[in-house]
Amino acid sequence: MIIETEKDVTKAVLAELAKAPNPRLREIMGAFVRHLHDFAREVKLTEEEFREAMAYVVKTGQASNATHNEAVLISGSLGFSQLIVMLNNGDNGGDTDASLLGPFWRMHSPVTPNGGSIVRSPTPGRSAVRECLLQGPRRQADRWRRGRRVALLDRRLL
Repeated sequence: MIIETEKDVTKAVLAELAKAPNPRLREIMGAFVRHLHDFAREVKLTEEEFREAMAYVVKTGQASNATHNEAVLISGSLGFSQLIVMLNNGDNGGDTDASLLGPFWRMHSPVTPNGGSIVRSPTPGRSAVRECLLQGPRRQADRWRRGRRVALLDRRLL
């Protein structure tokens, strides 16, 4: 197929996908390609934005390993995994095991008691969180906090 217009790109990809032997793969990938191409058209995605997005995808893969899947965490942040659970279990699917595991769940991780730390080893590099003791004037709003240790985001890293 000769590609003369941006619409021809989608047609060419779909024509190749039509040759896939698995009908479900054809259905899923065909819909994915159509929606992805329509998304790029709708938002008028620039080449620079595309490169940034691909760099993000690469970093996601590089941050993943056998026990830490960054793509699954991102799907949770985007509500995608919850949507899949509800599509497969009805609108009451929010109470399934798959939706209750949460963003810190890792397969084969040791059991941690309630209130326990999920930190298993020191994090290399400078800490993003520091512990401090709040001190200040004796205003009403500060009374409940005075003398308690609080973890604060280290502003130097922002």
